[in-house]
Amino acid sequence: MIPQKTIEGQKVIVEGDYGNCMYFVEEGLFECSMSISEKDVQFLKNYQAGDTFGELCLLHSAKRQATVMSKMDGMIYSLTR
Repeated sequence: MIPQKTIEGQKVIVEGDYGNCMYFVEEGLFECSMSISEKDVQFLKNYQAGDTFGELCLLHSAKRQATVMSKMDGMIYSLTR
């Protein structure tokens, strides 16, 4: 696993991009949201220490389904295929 520091406002995952890794949160707060339309974004959930996100790209070769943004400085670990 690769450690990665994040800063407030950093997008870790962007909806619609292709991905090849999932993330494990060690510290920080990360907001997950999804576009409903061109103008509307829906909040889905927050991730914090002990949570994981982005695993769908390891199971399926599909685009990212949501955007995950760091709400504060944090530390995550990425795991690739």
